[in-house]
Amino acid sequence: MLFNSVQFVAFFAVVCGVHFATPRRWRWVPMLVASYAFYMAWRLEYGALILISTAIDYGVGRALPSATSHGRRRVLLAMSLVGNLGLLFGFKYLDFTLTNLNSLGHLVGLSPQFPTFNVLLPVGISFYTFQSLSYTFDVYRGVQTPERHFGRFAVFVAFFPQLIAGPIERSGALLPQLEAPGRVRMGDLRVGCQLMLWGAFKKIVIADHAGVVVSTVYDQPALYPAGVVGFAVVLFAVQLYTDFSGYCDIAVGVARLMGIRLSTNFRRPFFARSVADYWRRRHITLGRWFRDYVYFPLGGSRSGQLQTAVNISAVFLLSGLWHGASWTFVFWGGLNALALITERALSPRLHTVYRSLYGPFRWGGLIVKHLLMFAFLWLTLVFFRAESVTQASAIFAQLFAPEQMDWWFLTSLGLKPGSLAVLLVAILTLFAVEWVQEFEPRPVWRLWSRRWIRWVAYLCVIYTIALFGFFGRAQFIYFQF
Repeated sequence: MLFNSVQFVAFFAVVCGVHFATPRRWRWVPMLVASYAFYMAWRLEYGALILISTAIDYGVGRALPSATSHGRRRVLLAMSLVGNLGLLFGFKYLDFTLTNLNSLGHLVGLSPQFPTFNVLLPVGISFYTFQSLSYTFDVYRGVQTPERHFGRFAVFVAFFPQLIAGPIERSGALLPQLEAPGRVRMGDLRVGCQLMLWGAFKKIVIADHAGVVVSTVYDQPALYPAGVVGFAVVLFAVQLYTDFSGYCDIAVGVARLMGIRLSTNFRRPFFARSVADYWRRRHITLGRWFRDYVYFPLGGSRSGQLQTAVNISAVFLLSGLWHGASWTFVFWGGLNALALITERALSPRLHTVYRSLYGPFRWGGLIVKHLLMFAFLWLTLVFFRAESVTQASAIFAQLFAPEQMDWWFLTSLGLKPGSLAVLLVAILTLFAVEWVQEFEPRPVWRLWSRRWIRWVAYLCVIYTIALFGFFGRAQFIYFQF
């Protein structure tokens, strides 16, 4: 059941009606029923998987406070890790591991024949596994009180707006809201509807149109000159951002209409001032998860430059594997780690250089720095999008091929010229809005404070979605993770 479908609109209308007709202390019941119905609409078996993860972490959380010895506490934590990560490994990484063991055996002269199982990956398993594990970690560390109510804990793990693709919530933020749901005020309704509308615009108008162009070029890169391939590479960065942030906007908006406030997962990453700043703005909840449960326990940045580089590499390599069981994601994570480590090493010297520049030279230096930074980050996304290392190599080979750009190629990318024009205008609109959000110019905010201006903008967005939207035609990219 996709957010960008008529079925979800009907589903959410029913859920909202039942939700507000239920007394506040019992609202966890329709939330739980709706969450499991939403998830099991994909496949009935998914309900059993998420219930197993829920039962494991609920039981471990209840048992941890009474565990007096350090060894018993570690055994309980290991039970949660083995149970949750075992399910994740079996469904997501088992075939990848067996295939690579077979390949390694052939390289060393052996002939292993480990079978592969081609198990269907349950949607959202990486997200709810990490969310459930974060609760166990926090109870183990003593920063979270164990939840005694199994129903509310089950809602925490399976809350349907953010179940499939986040944001990854912490128990300390979400569980208290499930125990005492807040009242939905007019401001919540306004903000919730704005977020849902803007998220739908990002997904249905920008991401899905961009996806057509990107898929066309990536499927046969050799047919296109370097300029068109470069256009597709940059366009995928926009597609990925609008697809994922669009989902998160809708998820946060849906939850807000039900009186639940979810975490912000994106903060205008294309306006980042450094690689580190980019990662603080992009997929924020996953970054915090790896920071708190991997980077800090490894020592963070407190143990010298070499150990810090190792810790950063571990985080990004694990983040790459979290996204997918493929060497392309490992390369993507490794390249981003390299970028961040290099930036940390060169930052003091670059800062001295920028301070020595004045006037237009200073701004020119900053612009060059940002262009180089984003060029590198967008090139790493070739591995993120490619289905194999071979396809990624083909993209890079064509990207740097000395061929002259022919503009007529832009008319053979799967979109009609009018649709391509709509896409480009929509992207410009996106960046204009985010520029206003980032820098908050007073004249624009004074205009926005006028009700008729806001309603004209809302109607323009609604009209654009209705006229040019791809309704229910494409899943969200992060559903595969």
